[in-house]
Amino acid sequence: MIARRRVALIGMNNPHGPHPRMALWPDPPGCAGHRLWQLTAARTGASAMDYARAFHRYNLVQRGDFSRNAARDRWHLIEPELLSEFDTLVLLGVEVSQAIGLDIPLLTITPSMILLPHPSGRNRWYNDPVNRTVVEILMEELYTEATVGYSDGAAGVSL
Repeated sequence: MIARRRVALIGMNNPHGPHPRMALWPDPPGCAGHRLWQLTAARTGASAMDYARAFHRYNLVQRGDFSRNAARDRWHLIEPELLSEFDTLVLLGVEVSQAIGLDIPLLTITPSMILLPHPSGRNRWYNDPVNRTVVEILMEELYTEATVGYSDGAAGVSL
């Protein structure tokens, strides 16, 4: 039996509003949250709301443009909670990993952390079908583990 895994998705900033609940939200089409949902749904059939409930979602910068200093400050505030409450942290992009002090290659996978290329529409890495499939498989695994034991396929409330 698969154990339920608590997964936190950590992005840069949300240009659609500062409310934490909107971090990596699956709407509007083309935003990073929408692309993550599409990558998740490709192999799971998850609805946008299934995606939103399965993953806890954070942005390092809640207001304005992305700033590495602001991101680092926010990371230091939320790091203890993230490390104690979640089994897997999914870092979205080099800007996020560098802001928290990691200098690692894209598509790094460890038991407790995954670094993915940022899922923005500007990132051409996802245009390669092999790259896209790899991330779809990873998101399928994370989604499946995050929703174990929930009859409606949802793990809980998004942040």
